[in-house]
Amino acid sequence: MLIKILFVIYAALIPLVPLWGARYYSKKEDASKKTICYVLFAVQIMLSFGSILTYLGAA
Repeated sequence: MLIKILFVIYAALIPLVPLWGARYYSKKEDASKKTICYVLFAVQIMLSFGSILTYLGAA
């Protein structure tokens, strides 16, 4: 049970990396890299959600 909880937490934290990048490039006023980071964030949310569902056997 603990391993499942840790996996869900880990998979939920991964999308925060591109979100941090979007904030970083927003401060640097680099619109193209900020947009890329937001797209990566959206893709990573979907991948993490799919991984969690598959791992838990709900997919």
